[in-house]
Amino acid sequence: MNIRKKIMVVGLALPLMLGTASAFAGGKDHGKEGRERCGSDAHLMHKLDLSDKQQDQLKALRLSARENMKAHHESKEGVRSSHRQEADELVMDDKFDKKAAEKFAQNMADQQAKVMVQRMMVQHEMYGVLTPEQKEQFTALKKEASEACKSDKPRHGKKHD
Repeated sequence: MNIRKKIMVVGLALPLMLGTASAFAGGKDHGKEGRERCGSDAHLMHKLDLSDKQQDQLKALRLSARENMKAHHESKEGVRSSHRQEADELVMDDKFDKKAAEKFAQNMADQQAKVMVQRMMVQHEMYGVLTPEQKEQFTALKKEASEACKSDKPRHGKKHD
């Protein structure tokens, strides 16, 4: 992937990373509960026969993760506005500074990667709470949900009814 495409990808992902939650408010899920969106595994855990202890462990992990993300989000409040300003300056400058744009894009990608790794760590911890039988059931449910999402999604270039 060349630099121009990387910059474009980061530029398109930038609004998502900067905390815009409006995309999740729309009706894209066609009446599904928020946690049952395609790509979300949260609803799958509810389908497992979890013990009270496991439910308590998962709840504690979710609360801890939520608090960590909330603190991270609040700590980045001023940084987000400076990033928006920096991006605007790069775009609106008389002469485009490719090196500065690449550095900016890489910085944004690195920050996004850190958040993704943190989410994956929490998911791994949650998965570790399950018994071997529940892990098998979870894997089967995940595969089933993935197939269902594939059939729900419109194909590129074709209108979705």
